[in-house]
Amino acid sequence: CPAGTYNPNPGQTVCTSCPPGSYSSTTGNVACQNCPAGTYNPNPGQTACTVCPPGTFSSTTGNVACQNCPANTYNPSSGQTACLACPSGSSSNPGSTECTVNSSDSDCDGIADGLDKCAGGNDAVDNNNDGLPDCKYPPAYNQIISAWKCGNNKVYVCHSGNTICINKSALAAHMAHGDFLGPCGNVSCDNDCDGVVNSLDKCAGGNDAVDNNNDGLPDCKYPPVYSQIKSSWKCGNNKVYICHSGTTMCINYSNLASHMAHGDYLGPCGNASCNNENEAGDFNNDRSDAQLSSVETDDATLYPNPATGEVWLDLSSLEGLACTVRLTDVRGVLVQQVPVAAAGFEPLRLDLSGLSVGLYFVQVQADNQVLKPMKLVVEKN
Repeated sequence: CPAGTYNPNPGQTVCTSCPPGSYSSTTGNVACQNCPAGTYNPNPGQTACTVCPPGTFSSTTGNVACQNCPANTYNPSSGQTACLACPSGSSSNPGSTECTVNSSDSDCDGIADGLDKCAGGNDAVDNNNDGLPDCKYPPAYNQIISAWKCGNNKVYVCHSGNTICINKSALAAHMAHGDFLGPCGNVSCDNDCDGVVNSLDKCAGGNDAVDNNNDGLPDCKYPPVYSQIKSSWKCGNNKVYICHSGTTMCINYSNLASHMAHGDYLGPCGNASCNNENEAGDFNNDRSDAQLSSVETDDATLYPNPATGEVWLDLSSLEGLACTVRLTDVRGVLVQQVPVAAAGFEPLRLDLSGLSVGLYFVQVQADNQVLKPMKLVVEKN
C-alpha cells in the first residue's frame, strides 16, 4: 500500500486512504497513525500531519483541526499542545499570539492597570530612584516619603483594603501576605477633571473648582448671591443653569434652593470636562471652567515640569491683577498658598523643597476667575 493508505486484511485488491486525523508516511501499512498532539490533519490519505499555527493548540492525538487559544491566553509559537496564560494586568481575545497590557488606570497613579504592582496604591512613587515602585519594593525607612509614615519607625500599609499603621520591622511580613506600603487609595481620581478629586467632589460631573464669592466652598454646591454667580451659569434675567438628573435646565434663581435640596447642583451638567472637550457644548464661555493641562493654561505657564526644588509660574498675561496661587496634592489638600498683590512680567517662584515626590495641582485665581488647574510632577531632588 502506498504512503497515505493502509490495508489491515489479506487478499485485498485496493488499499484504504488514511482517515482525517491520521497519516502513514511509509508504504505497506496495515494501520495509520494518529496525528501527534500539536498537529492536525483535515483530509484523508495524507502522508504527514500539519503543525498547529500560532494562536492555536491541540492537546490530544488524532485531531482534524486545532483549537483556538481561549480568551486571556496566548500562543506565540506553532505546534503547541497548550496555551500560555496572559500575565497579570493583561488580556487577549481567543486565538491570540500575544497579550495586550490593560491601559486603563483605575487608581489614577499614572501607571496603567496592567503594569500596577499596587492596585489602589501609588506605583508612581520611587523615592530611592531604583526604578521600582516603593509601594511594592520598600526603600530604607529614611527614604520612605513622609506621607507614608505614621510615627517613629512606623509606616502605613494597605491591608485587605484598610489602611493600618505598623512598625517598620513588621513591613516585610505584611508585604509577604500581599499588603503594600502606603495608605489605601493613596492616589485619587478626578473623573470630571475639575481639579478636585472624586473623594472631595460635591458636584460629581460639575465644576467644584469655581468659588466666585471666595468663601472656600464650591459654588455648584453652595451657591453665592445671584450677582456673584459666574456669567456662563446664567441663562437670563435672574435665571440660572442647573444639572438635574444628568440634564441641564434653566430655572428661576428663586427656585434654586428647592432644586438643590433634591440633589441638583448649580451650573450646567458636564461643566468641567476632560481631554479638552467640554461636554456642556456652549457653556464654555469663560476660562474659569477648570480643565486640566499638563503645563499651561491660556493665562499662565508652569515650568519646568517635572520639577525638583522649585518651579516658576509665568503670570505676565494677568499683569496688574491680584492673584492667589494654590498648590494642592492629589487628595485635594492645600499644601501651599501664595497671594500675589499684582501679577507682573517677572515669574513667580514656588518653593517645592518641602514637598514629597508625587503629583500636585497648581491653580490660579485672578480676581473672580479661576484658571484651569495645571498638573505638576515633583521629582526627587
